[in-house]
Amino acid sequence: MAIIAMVFAENLGAAVTPTGNISEWKIKAVALAGLYLITSINCLGTAAGTRAANAFLLLKLLAVASIVVIGIAVNLMHGSAYRKVVWFGKDPDPQRQALSSWEMIGNYITAIYGALFCYGGWETIGFVAGDMANSSRDLPRVIYTAMCVAVSGFVLLNIALFSVLPFQLIRDRSVVAVDFGLQIFGTSGALIYSLVVSASCLGALNANVFTTGRLCVAASESHFFPRILGNGHCSTREGDSLSTRKALKRFPTIIVAALIWFAERTEALRWDKQVPV
Repeated sequence: MAIIAMVFAENLGAAVTPTGNISEWKIKAVALAGLYLITSINCLGTAAGTRAANAFLLLKLLAVASIVVIGIAVNLMHGSAYRKVVWFGKDPDPQRQALSSWEMIGNYITAIYGALFCYGGWETIGFVAGDMANSSRDLPRVIYTAMCVAVSGFVLLNIALFSVLPFQLIRDRSVVAVDFGLQIFGTSGALIYSLVVSASCLGALNANVFTTGRLCVAASESHFFPRILGNGHCSTREGDSLSTRKALKRFPTIIVAALIWFAERTEALRWDKQVPV
């Protein structure tokens, strides 16, 4: 979640400061703000988290489709930047030519790790499989469909980006979608794609927060985590209030008052919408 939040902050920062001159602490602060926003949405209940996930998914698919269509269309009409690069020839950079075989293997593995990160997330479906009405039927369909969409989408996306952007720019920059928008539409395009990618990262954060919360509830129900994390420590609102006050007896008054205030303010969420602690 930390990596995704940082990507969100970097792309949002690219929208505010196209030159990329933004301090590391500001990026971290924005990343924390994004994580707090998504956590707050999921605290409103599973319905709010699901609606947010659907909206982010639709936005993400539209963004990928737009880059693929526009990139391939520009390549067909105006030529391609990748034709100026000898992809399978000798690397013209003398520093990279001087690398040892061991260093080249390390760079290759690093690149593979970054590529595999793009396909991550499929394992989190197991965290919510227990909530499916017919998991034996729907789970394979979800996995196969999602992997086909993800693989084909990322391959076409890379073809479109390499067709429009110079290879050196892709090598040096981490916000290639923003550079794509800048190359095609100018400053307005860069702004639009930076906001779209930021929203897409929020969608990935939402999926992680949603599934992690569900995982904690399932673990508490199986007695791996404290039962209070899944609201399993009591069966009624009155019992919840008594249990909370009893557990806080030995704490200082100011801490007890703060926790009781929080428990009372979140009572409706925890009991009416089944939002875990």
